[in-house]
Amino acid sequence: MVALSEVASVSSGVAPENVREDPVRFVQIRDLTAQIRQLTIGDRPLVARALPIRAGDILIAARGDRTLAAEADETLFGAYATLDLYLIRPDPARLDSSFLLAVLLLPKTGAKLRASTAGASLPRIARDELARLELPDIPLARQRSIGELARAHRSYRELLLRLADRHAAAADLQINEALRASNERSS
Repeated sequence: MVALSEVASVSSGVAPENVREDPVRFVQIRDLTAQIRQLTIGDRPLVARALPIRAGDILIAARGDRTLAAEADETLFGAYATLDLYLIRPDPARLDSSFLLAVLLLPKTGAKLRASTAGASLPRIARDELARLELPDIPLARQRSIGELARAHRSYRELLLRLADRHAAAADLQINEALRASNERSS
């Protein structure tokens, strides 16, 4: 096992300031799961821990009832994480970002991270708890394979959810059409 902090940097997000001179985009928790992201606009942060998001970065919610995490994609590149997120930047020579995301999204990982918030009035995963998280120490090639497998399962799950939504919409249309036809016959 290896601590996350040995193979990645973990940065806390920043609070967006009102735009005065240099507007930039900010990512919030809601943007981790949204089909259409509506990033917040604020002034460019000046603190050293504020890093613009780039390829390979992982964002994880610092609070919430379940683990929300996402691998940065093109829509997030250049934006900054807000205070309710942590930005994890894996060392690409030691840690595959898709593998890391797969481990973070495991129920047992989420339970462990949330356990560290027990008793807090405002449950928030501490940055140090996240940095100490133990990851399996396996070769990078194997990490990539596991990351690809996890990505395929997430895509399949998302496809099933979209299919279920469309199926429900089609069922509603059929029922409405049957009701309309019944009303026409009885008139």
